Amino acid sequence: ILLMNRSDRNFEYGIQRDQIGNDTLNI
Repeated sequence: ILLMNRSDRNFEYGIQRDQIGNDTLNI
């Protein structure tokens, strides 16, 4: 369960990080 939760957090964080990176690139 911990590994799954950890993976979910990393996955969500990765998505947010990608979105932020795209936003900064667009700006």
